[in-house]
Amino acid sequence: MTTPSQKVTLTSEAFKIALDRYIDYNKPDPLARQQLESWSLQWSDDNLGTDAKSEGSEGDDFLSQPSHSLQGSLEIGGLYVVIRIQVVCMWKNDVDRDGKTTQHGQLQFASHASARFLTKTELKHPDKKTKDKIRAKMVKRLREDAYVSKLLEATAGSASASKSTDQRLLAEAKIQFTPSDLEERVTVSEDICEGIRRSVWSSAESPLDVIEVLLNLPFLPTTEHTASDKDSAVMTTTLANRAKLRLLEDAMCDACEKEGEDELLDDLKISEKKQKR
Repeated sequence: MTTPSQKVTLTSEAFKIALDRYIDYNKPDPLARQQLESWSLQWSDDNLGTDAKSEGSEGDDFLSQPSHSLQGSLEIGGLYVVIRIQVVCMWKNDVDRDGKTTQHGQLQFASHASARFLTKTELKHPDKKTKDKIRAKMVKRLREDAYVSKLLEATAGSASASKSTDQRLLAEAKIQFTPSDLEERVTVSEDICEGIRRSVWSSAESPLDVIEVLLNLPFLPTTEHTASDKDSAVMTTTLANRAKLRLLEDAMCDACEKEGEDELLDDLKISEKKQKR
């Protein structure tokens, strides 16, 4: 008989606390901080079955019997765009002979993103005529942006954009850690992170900043989110700590590769100018 997985629930307040903690620790520049503090964060738990799966990801049988399941969606409201991130996270920690949780086990995490424009009634501006004019210009500019349009197309593909298969893959991690073996598979979409940056956090320096702040939110159940109550230990897992580090490492590698490519292009341009002389 399969033991049902424990459903982990979150609150919007938990996300606000985590974002405040990120801002306080990282101390972004004034403009970046102002944009982060202006975000509205709304989390909704999805109904979880005992057979919750990470839709749209390969190898759905990677973790067939999780002990814990977390699934829901986070809406990040910016000035003109709302980013919707759909998350599924499942894990199972091994236990020792004494019944104590160990650092070993399996974890599967997947997040997908989409975007929509704020409606005219959702915008906050004292002057309606000015508000509509600015909105029209921003909507036109963002709709024509190659990175943002990918997120908007994901929403257009479904009336509700409620399924991760209708959205763009943002980040995915699969961790299997045993005393004799360690398997880690991670993916971060730099293009989707860049689309989110341009949509709701344009003052951030790079897509790397975006994935860093998102991985500090509690939909990835790292132990930094452990509450003070006695049952908090079952709500987080050290496996998520490992997933976070690997995801950040993957994003950093992508950023370094891109920076290297840009430097090569700059060198080529300099060489071309010298040849012309």
